[in-house]
Amino acid sequence: MLVEEFLKPLSMSHDELAESMGIYKQDIEDIICGLRRFTDDEAHVLADIFGTDEDFWCNLQVLQD
Repeated sequence: MLVEEFLKPLSMSHDELAESMGIYKQDIEDIICGLRRFTDDEAHVLADIFGTDEDFWCNLQVLQD
């Protein structure tokens, strides 16, 4: 969802997202691959970056789990 609905339409790379979030690229890769959950703080940052709310990202995480 993150890649298809947000990164691709904005032509944003994983590197750019990691930099915007202040985390390592590997963390983004792990989140995208489902190897790692994002934290509540990261959900807040994603909401700020993409103009959504934290609940959107938290609910997606619950669905992923």
